[in-house]
Amino acid sequence: MTLDALVMLCGALVAFLSVAGFPPSFYKPMFFIIGLFTIALGIVVRRKRGEWETGMRLSGRTSVEEPAAGISAVSLHEEAQELV
Repeated sequence: MTLDALVMLCGALVAFLSVAGFPPSFYKPMFFIIGLFTIALGIVVRRKRGEWETGMRLSGRTSVEEPAAGISAVSLHEEAQELV
């Protein structure tokens, strides 16, 4: 499961718990746990993005929109997907 899918799952759980009719003794701790999980996902995503930006900087590329000579945008997209 990708990080994007996990973030969406957390959002869906929060939306479901808020309207499901569970007692507060159940959904309040669940909100706390899901919140901690979301924070952890945010940290992981930020670190992966930092690694990707560092790799781009070291390879001499400034952005995905401006690929270096001989490198296609498709290969850049594939490299970015490997980091995720």
